[in-house]
Parts: sequence; structure tokens; C-alpha cells
Amino acid sequence: MLVVVLNLFVYSLNEESGVGIMSDKELEIKREEEEEEMEEDNDNDALDDDDEDEDDMEEEDQDEDDEDNDDASESKAFLPGSQPLEEGEELVMDDSAYVLYHQAHLGPPCLSFDLIDGEKNSSSDYPLTVFGVAGSQAAKASANSIIAFKMFNLHPIKHKEDKEDEEEESDEEDEEEGDPAKEPKLKVASIRHASGGINRIRCKTLGTTALAAAWGESGAVGIYGLNGCFQKLEQPMLPPGSNVNKKKGKGKNKDSNLDWHRETTPPIFEFKGHLSEGFAVAWSPTVPGALATGDCKRCIHLWRPSEGAASWAVDQRPLVGHADSVEDIQWSPNEENVLASW
Repeated sequence: MLVVVLNLFVYSLNEESGVGIMSDKELEIKREEEEEEMEEDNDNDALDDDDEDEDDMEEEDQDEDDEDNDDASESKAFLPGSQPLEEGEELVMDDSAYVLYHQAHLGPPCLSFDLIDGEKNSSSDYPLTVFGVAGSQAAKASANSIIAFKMFNLHPIKHKEDKEDEEEESDEEDEEEGDPAKEPKLKVASIRHASGGINRIRCKTLGTTALAAAWGESGAVGIYGLNGCFQKLEQPMLPPGSNVNKKKGKGKNKDSNLDWHRETTPPIFEFKGHLSEGFAVAWSPTVPGALATGDCKRCIHLWRPSEGAASWAVDQRPLVGHADSVEDIQWSPNEENVLASW
């Protein structure tokens, strides 16, 4: 019995559909054509993949270039002497580097300031309060003062990401911005400094007594009691526009954020034995009330307090290891008879 097997192939014509019967030779030719087409398609796909890879590499390179450009355009910390400022560049503050930042104006320019040690500045809860003392450098000698100040109601900086989080939360928190209750406050109380401008000032708390050692440009070093000033700083602030006693060094309070009190209390103790004015002054951290002062004539004098810190005995024989001006002094934190000077 003869069996004839016909190979069938179903295909689609250009615009018409039908069924055709192809011989083995025709089928082989068709298969060869299909294989050639498949090879061409594979070659084209490979070329397309290569082109896509090249495009991806170009995009990655472009992204890297963009990142490099972004990094170059980002703010950088300025180091004096590392590179000069180019034309059009200016130094600006980056508030993201700070948790808390506030400014205060004490009136006359001040060359030196110090923060009060002890419990007054020990709190770390917001809003913060800071007590300090500064020495003025007014043009008129009689206008100089030892300025005790209290900065309070100090809230942390709201950084950009913090503000974005607040915007997502509620409108009520947005309304808190600019709230007068969150404005920083400043109170000032001062003591007249009869020895002219103050080159350097350092404060120290002995028991319940706050003291300030002030180096005057006239060459005298005076120790002043600050308790009266701090008592004034603890009093409630006066309302704006209120009148106060001008005989005690006060005037009309125009700003509720600034309340000024001035005393004419003389120093508790004053030493005029230095050969010239100076800048170096430091309280000992190990001996309460002990002090060292250095002048511009290379001399360092040691101070020892009497009982109750009502007076000091100053050694008239100075330490003379320096060849020139004594700029600063630092006591050892654990050796009472050791100090370093520069």
C-alpha cells in the first residue's frame, strides 16, 4: 500500500488569507529564507542592544557629570588662606550647621566676653537661657561698662527638612512661625568701668558670688561683683515704653526685648602694679579665687584670695619667662601650681 504524505503549511498572504500546499523543495527554500530572516533579525537586535548599551553608558556619564556639577555648585566651608574669594562670591552662613543660632546687640562694641559658669547655664531643655558678661570698648573712656546679659526664650533653628515635615502635618503648626511667644529675649545690666575700655574679661562663681576680672586699657585689673546685675536680670521685663529711674542709669524702655540697668559700683579689688596694659587673665579651676594676669611687658602676676574672697594678695614678683607680650594664660585642670602662657 502506497501512502502519500503531504506537508501542509498555513500562512497569511499580504491582503488575502488562504491555505496553500507547498512541496518539500519549496518548504526547504522557505525554511532557508526564514532562517536568513531570523539571523538578520538577531543581528539587528544585537545592534539595537549595542546602541542601547551605548545610550545607557552615555546617560550614566551624563548623570555623573550632572552630579559632579551639582557637587561643584554646592556650598563648601570656607577656610581662610586656602583659596581666595572669586569675583561675585560672598560668604554666607549655613544654618544647617547649627542647632541653635541667635544674635544680640549690646550697644557699644565689645572686645571680650565670657559665659557664666555654674547652674545658670546648665539647662539643656528648650527654650534655652544663657547668662554672660562682656567688656565694652566705647570711644569715650567714661562710657565703658562691664555688661552682664541674659538671653532667654531661645528656640532651636527650624531647618528645611523640619519645615517640610511641619507643612505635611497641620496648618496649626505653620501658624506658630512668627509667634511672639517664641521670640528671643535679651536683658542687660551693667557696671560702669572707670578704667576705660576693657581688653579682656573673665568671670567666675565662688559659692554664691559671681565675679568678673576685667583687664582695663589703662593698665589696671579690677574684680567686680555681679550679683546685683544678675538680680536685675532675674526681674520681670518692663513693658515697652515704660519710664524708669534715670538716676540709676536707666532710660525709657523702647523695646520689650531689651531692658537696660546700669550701676556705678566700684570694683571689689583693683591691682595697678602691671607695667602696661594687658590681655591675659585666667581664673584657676583648682584653687577657688586664684587668678593669673599677664601684660604686654612680658610680666605675669599671681593672685591669691583672702578668706571670703573679699581681697586678694598679688605677688609683686612677676613670672618673667616671656620675651615679649603675654597674650593668654591657661591653668592646668588638675595641678594647682601649673599654668601655661602664650
